[in-house]
Amino acid sequence: MYVAKCREIITKAVVGKGRKRFRKKYSLNCCDKVSTILGCWVINHQFKGAEVGDKIRVSGSFDINVWYSYDKDSKTGVCNERVTYQQDVVLDTCEDGLCERKDIIVRSLREPNCCSVSIKDKKIVVDVENELGIEVICDQSLRVLVDESKCEEWQDLNHHNLGEDVMQEIDHKVQEKFIK
Repeated sequence: MYVAKCREIITKAVVGKGRKRFRKKYSLNCCDKVSTILGCWVINHQFKGAEVGDKIRVSGSFDINVWYSYDKDSKTGVCNERVTYQQDVVLDTCEDGLCERKDIIVRSLREPNCCSVSIKDKKIVVDVENELGIEVICDQSLRVLVDESKCEEWQDLNHHNLGEDVMQEIDHKVQEKFIK
């Protein structure tokens, strides 16, 4: 006779996953009249994601550092500015009734990088690009078929089943002073 039952397993599972590339121009104010751009770095990227309605909102910040020359290319300086961003991402998810609490994981697939930098109307304009990976994780229910006919019986390890003569033989063989 075949005996089978269904079991339900609750586990964490990725119910939505996607990647998004962002590109945006930022204008930086500089105290000096910039002659030439010598270099640009984007550093200290921080970010987090949260569910807002049916979207994932990614909030973050990074520092833009632009090295420049001024005073007819006779002096140099660095313009530093921390910029913040907020992006809403629509992510298709496959959920069921167990998704009451979601974990949002955001990863940087490509750190913010300066694509171009220029001088426009006495401001430094920096074009920054980055790419983020977003995952939505929540509890999911799996149903599995259990074939109880294949289950092994539990062995009774109760020492009372060994018998009194076997227990006396074991006690006799045990050496209590085995450590010298």
